[in-house]
Amino acid sequence: MVRVAVAQVGSQIFNVPKTLDDMEMWCTQAIWKATMRHIAYEGRCFVLSACQYATRANAPDQYACIQGNAPETVLIQGGSVIVSPLGEILAGPLHDTEGLLVANIDT
Repeated sequence: MVRVAVAQVGSQIFNVPKTLDDMEMWCTQAIWKATMRHIAYEGRCFVLSACQYATRANAPDQYACIQGNAPETVLIQGGSVIVSPLGEILAGPLHDTEGLLVANIDT
C-alpha cells in the first residue's frame, strides 16, 4: 500500500531500507536486487536502498550471537543499491563490506 501511495503522489525518489531480518527471503542477493528493480520500474522512480552491514565485532559483547562469536562473522550482509526508474542498477549492490554508493540522478 505504501508503494501505491508513493506512486500516486508522483514521487521521483523512493527510499527502501532493508529489514534487519537476515533470513533468506529478504537477503538472498538476487532476490533483493530483483525486488528493488521491480519497485523502481513499477513506480517509475529512483530507488535508494540503504542496507546495514554488520559483523560480530559491531555487536555488544553480551549479545548472544547464534551465528558465531568470531569478530569477522557476518550478522547482516548489506545489499545497498541505487536503481533508475527503468530498473537499471546505477550503483551497487554492495554486499559483505562497508561502503558508500553514489550515483548521479536526473529527476
